[in-house]
Amino acid sequence: MTARIAVLIVAWNGKQDLRLCLSSLQTTLRDSPPYDLCVVDNASSDGTADWLSAQHPAVQLIRSETNLGFAGGNNLGLKALLGQDYEYILLLNQDTVAGNDFLAPLAACLDAHPEIGMAQPLILQFQHPNLINTDGNPIHFLGFGYAGHYNLPLEVVEPGYSDRECIPIPAASGAAVLIRSELLNSIGLFDDFFFSYNEDLDLCWRARLAGAGLAMCPRARVYHNYDYQRPTGQKTSLIERNRLAALCKNYRLGTLLLLSPVLLLFEFYMLLYAARHGWLGLKLRGYRELAAQKPSLLQKRRQVQALRRVSDRQIVQWFTAELKFERVSGPLVIVGNRILSVYWLIFQKIILW
Repeated sequence: MTARIAVLIVAWNGKQDLRLCLSSLQTTLRDSPPYDLCVVDNASSDGTADWLSAQHPAVQLIRSETNLGFAGGNNLGLKALLGQDYEYILLLNQDTVAGNDFLAPLAACLDAHPEIGMAQPLILQFQHPNLINTDGNPIHFLGFGYAGHYNLPLEVVEPGYSDRECIPIPAASGAAVLIRSELLNSIGLFDDFFFSYNEDLDLCWRARLAGAGLAMCPRARVYHNYDYQRPTGQKTSLIERNRLAALCKNYRLGTLLLLSPVLLLFEFYMLLYAARHGWLGLKLRGYRELAAQKPSLLQKRRQVQALRRVSDRQIVQWFTAELKFERVSGPLVIVGNRILSVYWLIFQKIILW
C-alpha cells in the first residue's frame, strides 16, 4: 500500500453507471494524489462483479452475498480499508462522474485544516451541469436532511464562493465525501440499521458532536447522474424511520423533551399523509422496527453521548426550520415553514445544554 487515499464505491446493478464513473476517474485524476480503488458489489444481479473483475483487475473487489444497502455496503468496504492504514477514504456513488481533479482540493482541505473531518466536492447534475445537485446538505431540526440548493443555477451561488478553499456546511452528502480515517475510528461507521437514506446525516451529526468540522470545496467538481422522482412509499417510510432513529440517538434528552410537542404533532401529520398516499402500513411498520431495535438504539445512544464534545446549543446553530425538499412545495409547506421557524427561533434561545 503506497497511496494514502482509498476510493470506495458501493455498486448495485449499476454496471453502466460504474463504467462511466471509473472512466472519468481514470481521465481526471491522473495528477491527483495517489489513490487505491475499492468496489463493494452489493449482490448485483447484472454481472457487475464479474465485469469489474475482468475489466478492472487492479480494483480491490469485495463481494457481498446479500444487498446490505448503502450503509451496510459502505461499512463492509470501510472495515477492510480501515485495516490498511489509509489516511483518508473517499466515498463515491456509482452514478457519479468526476468533473475535474476533485481529489486534490479535497485532500488539500483536510491537510490544511485538521479540525475538518469531512470534505465534499461541489456536486452538480450530470444531465444539467449548470444546475446544483448539492453544495452541502441542510439538516432540519426534525431530523430531515436534503440536498442543499438543489436545482439552483450554479451562476447564482458561485460568486459567493469567492475562490474559497473550503466552506463550512451543516452536513456532507454521502454521494461524494472525503473522510479522515481517524474520525471513523473514533465515531464509528454508518448505522447498519438505516440500510439506506439518512445514514450520511446520522454520520455527519455524530462527527459534529465529536467536534469535527464539515466542509464543501467549490473547486472540486463532481457530477451526479441522478434523476429525481417523487419518492415511493417504501423510500419515504425508510426516511421516516431513520429520521426518528437519528433524533433518538443524537439529541440530548432535554432537547428531545423540548421538541416533543412539535415532534408529536408532526408525527400525527405524517400518519395522515401516509394514509392519504397509501403507505400507512409501511409507516406503522417503521414504528414496529424502531420498537424492536430499542435495546440496540439505547446502546448506540449511550455510545454517541459518550463521544460528545459539543453541546446541543452549539449543534443546533447548524440546523434549519425550513423544509425545502426536492420539488416539494405548496401553500401547506409555506405555512408550515413559517410556524416551524417561529418555534425554532424560540427553541434555540431556550436550550442551554
